[in-house]
Amino acid sequence: MCYNKKEKLNVLYALVILAVISICSFWFSGCKKDSSVPASSDGENNTIISDSDNIDKNNDNISNDTDTDNENQLPEFTNPLTGLPCDEATLTRRPIAIMINNIKQAIPQHGISEADIIYECIVEGGITRLMAIYSEYDTLPLIGSVRSSRDYYIDIAQSHDAIYAHCGGSEDAYNTIASRNIDNIDGVLGSYTESTMYWKDSERVQTMGYEHASMTNGENISEAIKNLGFRTEITEGFSQPLIFNESDLDIDGEPANSVTVTYSFYAQSFFLYDTEKKEYLKGQYGDAHIDANTNETLTFKNIIILGAVYTNTNDSYNHLNLDFTGSGKGYYISNGKAKNIVWKKADRQSQYSLYEEDGVTPLTVNPGKSYIGISNGLSCVTLSDTFDYTIE
Repeated sequence: MCYNKKEKLNVLYALVILAVISICSFWFSGCKKDSSVPASSDGENNTIISDSDNIDKNNDNISNDTDTDNENQLPEFTNPLTGLPCDEATLTRRPIAIMINNIKQAIPQHGISEADIIYECIVEGGITRLMAIYSEYDTLPLIGSVRSSRDYYIDIAQSHDAIYAHCGGSEDAYNTIASRNIDNIDGVLGSYTESTMYWKDSERVQTMGYEHASMTNGENISEAIKNLGFRTEITEGFSQPLIFNESDLDIDGEPANSVTVTYSFYAQSFFLYDTEKKEYLKGQYGDAHIDANTNETLTFKNIIILGAVYTNTNDSYNHLNLDFTGSGKGYYISNGKAKNIVWKKADRQSQYSLYEEDGVTPLTVNPGKSYIGISNGLSCVTLSDTFDYTIE
């Protein structure tokens, strides 16, 4: 067949176009992904995972690892009175020690559940008085009723480098405050600035008596400390007497699901272990020991009982002396168990220290709030493996 020149060019162009179309069709068919991926012979889906999917999954793993690390990471700061997490300001803040009325006529008290540590000691007439130690005092709610000082409580407050708050005191207490130049806030014989920290609750005056009605709160405490110019940070190099474990640990000791401390014919503190919360509920006067602010029972992670010697001064008020110097024995109680410990205190103004039964190894306690009772020896302490009380 013969073509003229023009026809030959047309045929050539047509062949070129067909060739291009054929090549493109082959290329695109090879590059096109099949949306239906057949199952492999073992039944698993041969899903194609892109690089971006791998990156996302890797990021997820990194995130999970970080979360785990955060959970296991120790807090940056811990409260030196409780061993619990706190901010930097609490770490260095000087605490306040407040004398709290504990005669039956004056209960329930207010604000005692906020305390980091509560001490209980015997005073005249067989009654006991509490001293509540607070680190974060600036935000405290209603506190009271605040009562008078006895000189051995000042010794204990000094073991915490604490500002000391009270309303009145024995002659020996005032002598100790003066001779040691104690930073104290007295609502009876103190200055006008000191007295403004307290007020009399009118309802308590009517129902309990004038001497059982002195109250305060965090705002008044902070204002008084500021106006009196007291040091607000712990002395450099000072360490609190309690040493805390990094986490909650069971102790090796005898069962202590119920604990009774008989301070006198009048005063008895008893404790019941809560196995779910792993804390001790406190009772006294045959009932739960409650905070009137919350209407809830006091609870403690640690119970520490220190045996010492009380003697009568034979003054007109039958005030007591407490010999809490040298060394003595005690109990550390936590998580349903009790073990023997030793306390040491060089002299009245020295800080006390706690040790294992060997008297050499420093005692470490579980993080949490602590009740510390100083009893007249340890014969008045009863430990039981049964749940002997009902405290709600």
